[in-house]
Amino acid sequence: MSLVAPDEETDGTGNTGNMGGSRQIDWVSIALTLVAVGWASWYVWSTRTNPDDEAEAAWLITPILIALWVTAPFVLWSAIGPFPARLQLDPAEGLRVPARYRFVLSLPVLAGLIWLLGFVAATVLYLPATILMAGERRPLVILTVTLGMLALIYLGFDRALGVKLPLWPRGL
Repeated sequence: MSLVAPDEETDGTGNTGNMGGSRQIDWVSIALTLVAVGWASWYVWSTRTNPDDEAEAAWLITPILIALWVTAPFVLWSAIGPFPARLQLDPAEGLRVPARYRFVLSLPVLAGLIWLLGFVAATVLYLPATILMAGERRPLVILTVTLGMLALIYLGFDRALGVKLPLWPRGL
């Protein structure tokens, strides 16, 4: 399951690309993507067409199906198509990068902050800290991403899924 870029050569005009070089196709990603999209599609279709099933079951998986349909072309393209050099991963790197550990270990902190402070305050504290850990230092980018993600997550959960988030600290 490795990301291997095609052999890049120039076509005489200075453009690089796969000029007959070999590339490794990631069959596992292709199979998992097709199985996930196929299963979710079948589940939604069968639930909506079967009068004995509850409509809530289809309602709960429909956002996942939409996400799968939106992301599947990108996953398939990356499994089959050429890989830009900037997307190549060093196989020896894995999860050993300290920033990845910090991010994974910060997720329980976010959960605790949401429980203590509510969604808005926790997100306003957590996202800039995470963005700073990732190496971004421009204040406008940090502010824009934080506010954009805050709005996107709130609208996605509250409006689209109907899941009420604890917006403010308990007791307010």
